[in-house]
Parts: sequence; structure tokens; C-alpha cells
Amino acid sequence: PTLSLLSGGKVSDYLRRVKGPDAYDRRTGGTSIEVRLMYGLNTTAAARTYTTTVPTTPQDGATLARFEWKHYNDSIVVFDHEIAMNAGEAQIINLMKFKTAQAEGSLRDIFNAGIFGTGTDGGTAISGFGNLFSTTLTAGGLAPGTHDWWIADVNTPSPTSFAANGIEEMRKIFVATKTLSDGSPANAIVTDNDTYNWYEARLFNQVRFQKGDDGLRAIDPAYQHLLFSMTPVFPDKDCTAGYMYFLNTNFLKLAVLQDQLFKVGPFVRPENQRVQVALVNFTGNLITDN
Repeated sequence: PTLSLLSGGKVSDYLRRVKGPDAYDRRTGGTSIEVRLMYGLNTTAAARTYTTTVPTTPQDGATLARFEWKHYNDSIVVFDHEIAMNAGEAQIINLMKFKTAQAEGSLRDIFNAGIFGTGTDGGTAISGFGNLFSTTLTAGGLAPGTHDWWIADVNTPSPTSFAANGIEEMRKIFVATKTLSDGSPANAIVTDNDTYNWYEARLFNQVRFQKGDDGLRAIDPAYQHLLFSMTPVFPDKDCTAGYMYFLNTNFLKLAVLQDQLFKVGPFVRPENQRVQVALVNFTGNLITDN
């Protein structure tokens, strides 16, 4: 569900109420995905009298992160005999829809797994959480050793037993996100299936489910989730075991090159084969700012 959370599927319906209708950062071009970052405030800001001269000293405190474009694709292959066995316009359309859905589903499954990977510059995989939230790996061309303000807030509890101090550690991280300078707390929490189950068991009779009939009409009523401080908690089978991510999706987005959002190309027939082939393409990356 994390891909859905970030890109506009059923899970992200909750977030569209906060973010607006389009979860993607759509780009029209560029050799890389540039993201403006602010790491400092102006030193010229002050309270002054009406006649005091305002300094015009150029200010630092801003830079660019540059994320590489990543490419995912798959092929849709339809054999002539499949077309013959599905004669009739409706049957052919259903066959094409099935093949297309199969390719798109395969790509989305791989892409969702990549969200939790460590894809880095120069590699083929997207910049996953293992890269963006690393305290040692370069993300967006910025090395954490040089840009310490770029390092994610990572907490490794001790002991590591969720039963012992899981709720307390969740509270620490959540409060830390609430006290950031922009005042924007996490609006989604993602964890692996086992940790999600431990969290649910830890709540006992305090469990509460948020559903679509509570006034948030955008939420799919078929999808229920636990809450932590009124923030939805989602399990994801691809999440790294023992990890829990407190996300603010206003600053974590999927950047997509125009017309390359799992776009299905035309079906073409190779000259020497009894098949028709179309390609499904995605060009983009997972990006963040600060």
C-alpha cells in the first residue's frame, strides 16, 4: 500500500483530503530531478525602527538536491492464437485489458518493493527509504557527512522489543516530527506486517478503526487502519522487518516525467513473429525535500 499512499490509490484517499487531488510531482523535463532545499534562515531578519537601514547582504542557506531519473518498464505480449481464441471485439478488449493489468501490476509490485530499498545514484532502482533515510548514504547528490542537516531523524530503541517500549518510542519520534520548524507532523506511519500486528496487540481494548463513514468520504470503507495520535498506521509486506517510518507526504513525493506514468505504448507486430507487443514505461523517482 505504500505506493498507493504516495501516488493516489485507495490508501492515499485519506491523504488527498490534506494534499489535494494529485499526489505526483509532475516534471516536464530536465537531466535530473532538482529539488530546492533550505538549510538555514536569513541573518538579516530583525525588528527595526522605521528609519533603520535594512541589510541587503546576500544570504546562504539554500541548495539543490539532484535526483536521477529512474526507468521501469515491462512488455505486454499477445500471441496471434490468443487473439484467434478470443474472437469478438469484447473478448479481444478483455484480453488486452487483462494483459495490460498484469504488466502494470507487476511493475507496481516491483516499484513498491523499491520504495523500501537502498537505490542510489548510478543504480537502476528508485531512491528508496533505505537511501533517503540513511545516515551514511548520499541522497540527491548530497552526502550526509558534508550536509548534516540532510540526515533523517532515526531512532534505534534499546531494548528492541516492541512489547517493552514500542509505544514509547513511537511517541518520541512522533513528537519530534511535531516540533519541526514548519510544524508539520507525520501524516502516515508505515511498518512491516509483524510490527503492525504487535502494535495492534499492544493496544488491546484501546483499538480504534477509522472508516470512510466518519465523514472522511474519500476513505475507502473497505480499508480499515489503526491510528496513532490520529495518524493512520499502515502495514506493508515490503517494509523492512522491524522498521517503522513516520512520513509526511507533503515532503515525500513521486516525481514523474510527463507522459511516462506507467504509460502503455502502442501494440506493434515484429516482422518475423506471430505476436503483438506493447511496452509499459515509468520514468521518475522518489524524492524528498526538507
